[in-house]
Amino acid sequence: MGSVILKRLEDAQADNDPIFGVIAGAYTNHCGQTDSITRPHEGDQTSVFKRIIRHANGNPLDISYVEMHVTGTQAGDATEMNSVLSVFVPECKRMPDYPLYLGSAKANIGHAESASGVSSLIKVLMMMKHNEIPPHCGIKTRINHNYPLDLKERNVNIAAAPVPWHRTTSRKRSVFLNNFSAAGGNTAVLLEDAPLLSHSNDISSDPRSTHLVAVTGKSAKSLNDNIKALIGFLELNPETPLPALSYTTTARRMHHSYRTICSGSDIKSVLDALKKKVADFDSKLSSSTASVPKIAFAFSGQGSLYSGVGRQLFESHSGFKADILRFDSIAQQQGFPSFLPLVDGTASDVDSIETVAAHLALSCVQMAVCHLWISWGVRPHLTIGHSLGEYAALQAAGVLTPSDVIYLVGTRAQLLSSHCRRGTHAMLSIKASSDDIKTYLIGSTCEIACMNQPINNVIGGPSEELSRLMLLFQSKGYECIKLDIPFAFHSAQVDPILEGFESAARSIRYHVPILPYISPSLGLVISDGVLLNASYLAQACRNLVNFQGALKSAESASVIGGQTIWIEIGSHPACSGMIKGTIGPQSITIPSLRKGVDTWKVLTGGLGTLYLNRVNVEWNEWHRDFKSSHSVLQLPRYSWDLKNYWIQYRNDFCLTKGEGTAVIDVPPVEKRSNYVYLSPAVQRVLEEHHAADVSNILVESDIQDPRLAPVLQCHKVNGTALCPSVCCTPRKFCLNYN
Repeated sequence: MGSVILKRLEDAQADNDPIFGVIAGAYTNHCGQTDSITRPHEGDQTSVFKRIIRHANGNPLDISYVEMHVTGTQAGDATEMNSVLSVFVPECKRMPDYPLYLGSAKANIGHAESASGVSSLIKVLMMMKHNEIPPHCGIKTRINHNYPLDLKERNVNIAAAPVPWHRTTSRKRSVFLNNFSAAGGNTAVLLEDAPLLSHSNDISSDPRSTHLVAVTGKSAKSLNDNIKALIGFLELNPETPLPALSYTTTARRMHHSYRTICSGSDIKSVLDALKKKVADFDSKLSSSTASVPKIAFAFSGQGSLYSGVGRQLFESHSGFKADILRFDSIAQQQGFPSFLPLVDGTASDVDSIETVAAHLALSCVQMAVCHLWISWGVRPHLTIGHSLGEYAALQAAGVLTPSDVIYLVGTRAQLLSSHCRRGTHAMLSIKASSDDIKTYLIGSTCEIACMNQPINNVIGGPSEELSRLMLLFQSKGYECIKLDIPFAFHSAQVDPILEGFESAARSIRYHVPILPYISPSLGLVISDGVLLNASYLAQACRNLVNFQGALKSAESASVIGGQTIWIEIGSHPACSGMIKGTIGPQSITIPSLRKGVDTWKVLTGGLGTLYLNRVNVEWNEWHRDFKSSHSVLQLPRYSWDLKNYWIQYRNDFCLTKGEGTAVIDVPPVEKRSNYVYLSPAVQRVLEEHHAADVSNILVESDIQDPRLAPVLQCHKVNGTALCPSVCCTPRKFCLNYN
């Protein structure tokens, strides 16, 4: 069986496919004048060749090789030779610089019958790939005696040894492939060299520091063997470009249910990771048939703000950069300052950045990162947002547009800057349960602002009061951290902005969520038919952020579970610990960005986790902006887990489909010592029954008997005696005479 992928040249070039050759022309006609089905007609074959050359606007002298159909028949091969010479050696002789080589795959692999055409095509494509004409091994003494005797003088050659065959800068190699069918059809194909690659494979132009390499299989054995094969390939080819290896194994491969993936910054690190996977490989690995787990997007709040948030993505990913520039333009059109210095890293002092720019930067980066994950095929089934993260989360759920988010976040930040003084209030994270914290808040102006998880919560209030409580909690053995934020959100400090913010928020059009939204403000799941409004957003500014309660409510409603995969959308992981602390440590959480950590290392780790959990990643989108990696490597073939799919013969011609050898009780045959002998073929007459109209006779013969063996030896082919049928010794025959 042979297989060749055909594709439009423009599409193959656009997809960066490895192109082995280009079909410049093809045609088929049928012989109506041939003498037999094994012999083509010279004129009909010549007509096919000339038609293809004419329509391809080609020159027969440009053809440097003809893959012939020749099958070894004296007359048929001679006819084909005359057809080829009449077209491709029209002047009875070729110039020295334009030799013509002839050959046939049948000399090497025999006649593949219905697959002979595709076998020849594959041979020619491999010749082009390896720049060599292989020797024609079928000629032992002399060629067909009907061939012309002056082939060498006419510069027509049949290779007896490997011949170098390189393309030149001045012209392409052109090849004719001829095929003749038993039904009298003449088919020929004109092949040319593939276009030279136009893009550069300079791996230094790929800004990604870490790359993913995936290996899959249809069975555990195939997966393990595929890993071993890739290890062997990389050991023999340590200079393999890692970006191209990543592109080939992810974007250009089918992904089966048995899979593994590893990441690295160079071939050595990938090789070490693959070897470790082989060493740790579990032969009892099972392919999960469970459905793909739900994906939840968790948007963090004020969190960690730093200069250059999302900078690596901004500098190297066109989609992310376009989103950020669009959001910044919208912000400025709405009268807000540009937040771009915080993203591109030109802001040197983050503390001096005004609140409006800081909040817009965090929210817009979240929206851009969210869009990035979706472009990679990672789509959320539900969303949740913590504090400031609610706005981007509502945009992901379809409630708000990006322009609405920018307006609401910018307006809220402006109101905070004008109505609240920085530093007068603060927030304190305490590793304690909410019940324990409430005990110490009696009589205090501070209050619980965020219920994050069972043993970690946040209080907010006046700075002096908060400092006193911090010392009190520390004296009781509780671990406390004062948050580095300018205001005490979700506390009495924000009361002055609520009326103005709600008034501004009424100008926004709210949409019904297209995804379930887990509301920390209400502590429940908002889904179909529920419409949020300005009042909700104003209350969310002041209300307790009950992140823990919202998760528990969603878990009770079976919206989320232990198999849900959480992707945190934010500048640094903050919600991941809350999720694990509330739902359980088995929860899978994936960060998008980390402060002080290479972005590509973070993202590849997350994509690897998703891939192993059967999430279908759009690998073409992951590699789209990095053209230098778009090179398909010739990696080891798939390691098939071969099995026998036939019924094993177990001494029973009935072939009872895998059942054991059948034991048949055969009644004993009465032994007789006196048998009638009629002839060498009828040696023993066992039974005779005669009637007026029918006679039956049961006879037995031994084909190894010296009297019968010469009879069977009479039928010989090439000196080898052939028995007319397969017999057992002895053999019984039942003859019926009418």
